[in-house]
Amino acid sequence: MPVAFAADRVQERPVTLQLDVNTAGQVTAAKVMDPVPVVEATSDGRLVPEGPSYLPLPEALARTVEQATLKWRFRPLRIAGIAVTGRTWARGTLQFVEHGDGHVDVALRYGSNGPFMRQPVAVTYPVPMMRQDVTGVLAVEYVVEPDGSIDQIRVLKAFGKAAEHKEAFEQAIRQALRASRSLPLLVDGNAVATRMRVPYVFSMEDGASDFDNTRLLKRAWHAIHRDPPDSRSVSASAPAEAVAVDSPFVLPPG
Repeated sequence: MPVAFAADRVQERPVTLQLDVNTAGQVTAAKVMDPVPVVEATSDGRLVPEGPSYLPLPEALARTVEQATLKWRFRPLRIAGIAVTGRTWARGTLQFVEHGDGHVDVALRYGSNGPFMRQPVAVTYPVPMMRQDVTGVLAVEYVVEPDGSIDQIRVLKAFGKAAEHKEAFEQAIRQALRASRSLPLLVDGNAVATRMRVPYVFSMEDGASDFDNTRLLKRAWHAIHRDPPDSRSVSASAPAEAVAVDSPFVLPPG
């Protein structure tokens, strides 16, 4: 008589890894990065860290994930036709599938790569917009400079009610990004500038508001020239990861 098990349960969490890549494009060293606390800017200009969204991975699991990435092979980096080494930070998703018999499978899904935001500063919701219940999504572009600072910040497009008040939201985003700091990509041992794009969601409610902003978020992903994630993974209540537009590190599919 066959044994019937309960339906599989799937849980996911993001993971970021520092990757060193050799002249052949092979990952030679990998390190799981601990979650970084978001920094809150106070009214008097102080930066106060908040708790990270996720706990660090258990050491044994982190080592397993690192070993898995050593099988990755990027397209070789070249300068004037000569292959060079590099360092990037890959962002992916760890998927835990718990089967009805109690067995758990773990899979790592690659997402993107780019600079590592070592000091992310939270965006402050503009008070006048909060009082007027102005919500929406903004597609934003910025550049991580070789020294880790962030500039060339601009709003590509605003969606929802935020489109009517783009300047107020753009000012809040600029203030947060200029106070943030990143670790830049390294190519042949030298830090390089990288152009990034990311959607920012401004929402104060769950339910219908979250549904509306999720719809707008998909449109924002189109605006930044990236295929939007499917409806199972897009949520206005979850922070979006910035995507490097011009990263020289390319991981071929397969």
